[in-house]
Amino acid sequence: GSPLATVPKDHFSARFTKNIRLSEAKTYIVDASADDGVRVSVDGKVVIDGWNSGPKQKQAIIDLEPGDHAVQVEYYEILRGAYLKVNLKEIDQKTLDTAEVGYNWGYGGPSGLPTDNFKATFNQTKSLTAGDYFVQTFADDGVKVTANKGTASEKILVDRFTSFTNKVDQTFWLGVPAGDHKITTDYLELANEAAVFSNVVPFGSWLAYYYDNTSLKGLPKKSKVIAPTGQFGKLSEDNGTG
Repeated sequence: GSPLATVPKDHFSARFTKNIRLSEAKTYIVDASADDGVRVSVDGKVVIDGWNSGPKQKQAIIDLEPGDHAVQVEYYEILRGAYLKVNLKEIDQKTLDTAEVGYNWGYGGPSGLPTDNFKATFNQTKSLTAGDYFVQTFADDGVKVTANKGTASEKILVDRFTSFTNKVDQTFWLGVPAGDHKITTDYLELANEAAVFSNVVPFGSWLAYYYDNTSLKGLPKKSKVIAPTGQFGKLSEDNGTG
C-alpha cells in the first residue's frame, strides 16, 4: 500500500532521519525488516545495507560514544507488499574481573543480565612467559579479544562481534614479551543459547573442550589448557574409572 494519498502504492521511496543524544557510551542492536529495500546509516556510515528487492530482515551491532548522533533510514518499494520496521535497542552490559573465561549459560546468562540481547566484558590479567601463543575462542554469538587494551601495546586478537552459532575463532599472538598482560574479552549474546570460551595458549600446549555427550555436539561445558609431556609434546590425560 501507499503511505500517503499523493504517493503511489508501488514504485516509491522514502527517507527518515532522527538525532539521538547519549550521555555515556552505549552498544545498540539495529534491527531492520523491509519489503523491499532498506538502508540504515548512523553518523553517515552505512550499518545495514539491504538495498535490493524482496522481503528481508537484517541486524547490526554498533557502539556509540557520548554525544549527538544522526540516524538515517532509506527505503524503497517496488511491487505488492510494502512494509518497513527499524528499531534501535540498547544492549544491557556488565563488566567482570575473572581468572578464566569459560562460560556456558545454556539459555540463561550472567547474573544481573537478561537471557538475550546483552554484552559482557571479562577482564583478565595473565602473567606470561616470553614466547608465541595462539588465542582461541568458542562463542555463541559474538566475541572480541583485545590484549593490553588502552596501552601502547594494545592488540586486537579476535574481532567477530556478530551473530553466529557455535563458532570457533583462532589467531596467533607472536613474540609476546614476558610479564603481566591484560586480556579483555567482549562477548555479545543475541538470542537462544549463550556461551563464551576464550583461551590464551602457549605454542606446544593442548587446548581441550569437554562436552556432556559422546558426539561432540553443541556447546562445550568446560575448556582446559593441558601442558605437553615428553619430548614431542605427548597428550596424556587419565581420568580413572570414577
